[in-house]
Amino acid sequence: MTVRSYRDLVEKVGTSCLADLSPGKIVVIYAVVTSFKPPRKTNGTDHVLNVSLADPSLSSSRADDLGVNIFHRREELPAILGTGQVLKLRVKVQMYNNKMQGLNPKFDSYLAETLEDATARSLGEREILASLRDWWAAESAPLPHGIPAATNPIPRPMLQGKRPTLQIDQVKTANHFCDMFAQVVYLYPVAPNGQQITTLLTDYTENLDLGLPDSLPPSICIPATTSLLACTLWDEHVERMQNVQAGTFIFLRNLRIKPGRFGLEAAMHGTRQPGESKYGVTVLDADDPGLEALHNRKELLLASFNRDRSSRPTSPPSMILPPPPPLAAKPFTPLSSVIASRGGDEVFRCNVKIIDHLPRDVKDFARRTCRSCVESSGPRDPACEACASSHSYAFCFSLMLVDETACIPATITHGAAEQCLRIRATDLSSNPVALAQVAQTMQSLVPLSPQVADGHSGGEVECHLMSSPIEQAGPRYRIVRIQN
Repeated sequence: MTVRSYRDLVEKVGTSCLADLSPGKIVVIYAVVTSFKPPRKTNGTDHVLNVSLADPSLSSSRADDLGVNIFHRREELPAILGTGQVLKLRVKVQMYNNKMQGLNPKFDSYLAETLEDATARSLGEREILASLRDWWAAESAPLPHGIPAATNPIPRPMLQGKRPTLQIDQVKTANHFCDMFAQVVYLYPVAPNGQQITTLLTDYTENLDLGLPDSLPPSICIPATTSLLACTLWDEHVERMQNVQAGTFIFLRNLRIKPGRFGLEAAMHGTRQPGESKYGVTVLDADDPGLEALHNRKELLLASFNRDRSSRPTSPPSMILPPPPPLAAKPFTPLSSVIASRGGDEVFRCNVKIIDHLPRDVKDFARRTCRSCVESSGPRDPACEACASSHSYAFCFSLMLVDETACIPATITHGAAEQCLRIRATDLSSNPVALAQVAQTMQSLVPLSPQVADGHSGGEVECHLMSSPIEQAGPRYRIVRIQN
């Protein structure tokens, strides 16, 4: 669409395009939302909604977009769900900081509404609506990663810049910024101050450098704990994320990777730079072409959990340990109470399900320890050169435990791990029979096909847990015994 043809359309309904506005005028305008901030309380009784608007008469750089402040009671403000929506506004045009600005105060002739097919009042308005939609679709495409602009248009400045678009497995160092496509796995409640919300994200790649909160929600099954990125959003992003459901696909702009207590996390703060797009979270359709790679990885990851491991050789009797004696009768403690404990020497008896384990490959459960220098290394790491022939093996791995109240990661090592697996620690990478025994035991303990979905299944096991003090370094929760 040319500027001339669009100008002719708006003149038919007795108004002006944005490029023809001048200070002092009060005029009805039609325009596309290119960015916005959620409504916030003013010092009086009203709320204010800040939007940036564009139409075909303005440059595509977005530098000339018209900023408009809309004042009214919150329930009277237009409901803006994302960029690309068309607004019909009556504004008073004025200059502010040497730039044109629109003001929509709460006066008798207040007009601020989203323009849809059902609300267009005349043929002229329907033509303007169709023209603005077509123009914005063309303005927003082509986009990186092949994202279409027709359904959920992402403004071009959002995806163009110096920040890379990374996958979770590409997040390696703290204190840098990136963009990311992801699926929402879980949303924690908004913080009491109302200024932050934490969500768990996945793109079905795995990263051993990630950190998770002390507890995970029991209402989800986890595709792999190493594929979950904890992300805390602040300021105007909080209200946006409150309306997002688990399972939703999103694009996040300007994420900051930061060190957390247990590993790398992400954060997204409010916008501080004037003129920068303020819309950092964009909801995508599940069939968005930009998500094709994510869907492919999801299928491969879930298929890896469903591989058939039924035909396994058994270990020789000399390696198999007898089952441990029954644990002493003691009331069960919910995991939420274990989390709330101060830590110390107390042992908690818990009735839990195991929904995941780390490392992902059971071959890495046994670690090699040099008898001379007491250095520990993974089975695939090079042996100590000084004493490669003098080393022993010990199990060391983590299990994700869940009950009706909480979900926590807990470490199990040495004798407790041997009793759990019912086999003595050995080099699993060179002993296929022992490896088969460990894999078979873990298959019985973790019978799930993990997925991002509500609920969990699988048999319950009885285990004893110890909780370390919060200020103590290292894993907080340790399994001292499992009765399986």
